[in-house]
Amino acid sequence: MQEHEDLRKPDSELTQRANAILKQHPAMANAVGLEKAVEIAHLQIKAAGAEESYAQVKELTDKLTKLEKKMSVNGGFTNEKADGDRTFDKLSDDEQTEYLRRAATEADSLL
Repeated sequence: MQEHEDLRKPDSELTQRANAILKQHPAMANAVGLEKAVEIAHLQIKAAGAEESYAQVKELTDKLTKLEKKMSVNGGFTNEKADGDRTFDKLSDDEQTEYLRRAATEADSLL
């Protein structure tokens, strides 16, 4: 009990939760029950923090996925381009020839 400094503060979350547990379960109003009420209150606080952490991890994972897709060469983890066009492999021979011709023309115009 002495390890929980928050119990000395009547407005601390730990104290309030432990008091609520003791009010709900008056049979715990003894030394062992008080320790268990504090332990339960401490676990409740940790659990609430874990729920917030899970939500934050999900949000950050979603952001990371979006950023990875934006930074990848093809615009995502799929084999398709970001704009939904077919990949070079999926083009017909004529379409590949035309694509390469346009790319070469663009490259020449930059010189």
